[in-house]
Amino acid sequence: MTTMIVSHRSQQPSVAEINGFQGRLISADHADYDIARAVWNGAIDRRPRLIARCIGTADVIAAVRFARDNDMEIAIRGGGHN
Repeated sequence: MTTMIVSHRSQQPSVAEINGFQGRLISADHADYDIARAVWNGAIDRRPRLIARCIGTADVIAAVRFARDNDMEIAIRGGGHN
């Protein structure tokens, strides 16, 4: 499961603040950012501040708490099926 988090704050909180997160965190300056944010519909061009690649329920909980605590909006993107 991939959780995409979009912030409207001017300051980016530190991803190190996501306590207990075991998955992969991808920010806009990461080399894999454009690949990670791509969706099948090429007309959609979203640029989230942070992409959290969750590997389990605990990661989803940590990412949602982090977003809530930092006044961020969340969009969920599932994958691996049609």
